[in-house]
Amino acid sequence: IEESTGKPRPPIDVAFLGESVVEAMDGRWLGKRVSRAVNTADGKEGPEAKHRPDIGKVFERLFRKEKGGPVEGVALGIAGDNTANVLWRLQHDEMPYDFNPQVWWLVLGMNDLTRMQCSEEIVVLGILRVVEEIRLRKPDAKIVINSLLPMINYQSREQPKMADFADFKKSGDKMRENIEIEKAMKNFHGDKGPPPPRGGNKNGAGGVGKPNGGRMLQNGKAAKMRDGKGAKRTKKERQRDEDNATEGPNLEAALERRKKMLERKDKPIRDKVFRDNEKYHPKKPVSKFLPMIKKRVLPPVWPSVHLINDKLREFCAKHDDITFFDATLIFASDEGGGKHHLQNDMISPRGHPSELGFAVWEGHIVGRLHKWIVEKPTPPPAPEEDPDESEASGDDGDDLASGDGSDHLSDGKESEHEPIEQPSRDDPPPEEEEVKVKKAQKKKDDDDFVEEEDEEDADDEEDNAPEEEEVKVKKARKN
Repeated sequence: IEESTGKPRPPIDVAFLGESVVEAMDGRWLGKRVSRAVNTADGKEGPEAKHRPDIGKVFERLFRKEKGGPVEGVALGIAGDNTANVLWRLQHDEMPYDFNPQVWWLVLGMNDLTRMQCSEEIVVLGILRVVEEIRLRKPDAKIVINSLLPMINYQSREQPKMADFADFKKSGDKMRENIEIEKAMKNFHGDKGPPPPRGGNKNGAGGVGKPNGGRMLQNGKAAKMRDGKGAKRTKKERQRDEDNATEGPNLEAALERRKKMLERKDKPIRDKVFRDNEKYHPKKPVSKFLPMIKKRVLPPVWPSVHLINDKLREFCAKHDDITFFDATLIFASDEGGGKHHLQNDMISPRGHPSELGFAVWEGHIVGRLHKWIVEKPTPPPAPEEDPDESEASGDDGDDLASGDGSDHLSDGKESEHEPIEQPSRDDPPPEEEEVKVKKAQKKKDDDDFVEEEDEEDADDEEDNAPEEEEVKVKKARKN
């Protein structure tokens, strides 16, 4: 059901399941729609957009048939979630029996590695556990494991805030963005072209000409401060309130401050080339002027991402219904010799794509979905039977054609085959039975031999009886 209109949606072709990137893909962050570039009736940028990246519009153009998209998709992501959270969601009604998308597209592992600081083994096992749950509940579904997006920096271990959306940059090349979207749609539909939109508000989701879908919520505390009512706050208190704000001037100030902070942090590594097998040094000097003072540092992120993607690719190669989608070369250029360079206009060092990066990435996804949804492989035809063999076989051929593996019985008749007695588990094995038979035969032969000897002894006694009588008579006469 569409949330803004209350109307039923078409059958879902692809479900994106994941964490922060998946939620931002739909133009949301922490459950709120934070970007909407077109909000006014005249089609101009609305006041609350404030030059934010309109990532949700890219998703609508490619994954909403109502907006002219080639496929119908849904983004199931929550900022800050890890694989354990996603697994819990699947086990608690996020995968109902009547929700059956053709493709499950998994974008997982980022927060496990860079926010929770898990090892590579734990990240891989967490992703595969989610795959196992989907295969258990939806055995006929196609599963795609998206590679971990290129990233070189860790994220804060604190809970994500609305100001973190500043890491998703606005596209500076709208022409290229539109070209990527149009190319993806053209490749999917072919020469026929995309179908016309089936309705909906051209000004985006929500009410006509009203920002944020007609919902005008206001922070009461922020309103009092704007009116000059309330106690004077320190700079830290003001920044804390701005970071926790969900809308209004406080949120705009927090986004602007976070954007400047990230730009200063990313400037030294903007042109740096990263090795896939970079060595880990647990301690590094605080500065080049104080080489004797060292501090502990975390392992480099890029080699861990590379290792995790290799293990996921190896797993998918062993399963026909699971595919690995490598997005590394979309966001990073291959410099050769196991070296890569991040494309700064496409993705941030923390693995958050820009508006242009989302357009290019989702365009490649649509191209891959075209092979599975439109160009479905037809099953091979059943082998034709030789008519001569079928005539020679007679009724047996009809029985085999039934395909149920049992004898064909007509009405009112019973099978003439006698039931075959199956051996019991208590029965001894054939070898032991043969040994017992041999022992019994040997015992019988020994008994027969003893009986023959007894008969011979009896005959000898009978033959010697007259001689013994004569000896006794002679002794009597002599006496």
